[in-house]
Amino acid sequence: MRLSKDFWTHFAEGARADGYSMALPSHALAPDARIREMTRQVARAIETAALRVRGPVFLVGHSARGASCYAHAV
Repeated sequence: MRLSKDFWTHFAEGARADGYSMALPSHALAPDARIREMTRQVARAIETAALRVRGPVFLVGHSARGASCYAHAV
């Protein structure tokens, strides 16, 4: 099942209410992309977020995005 990124925006409401900026990036999915390309797409999203916000960037994700966030954090 593929869901629009708009489906996930409600996850940002609490953090935004507390003054945080949120980014909910998407990436290509298999079989249309390989892990290497997915990782590059997530890395670009992290770099873009880091250039646009002051202060620390917290990485949070689930499933493949969670693993990708972990890989970029360590």
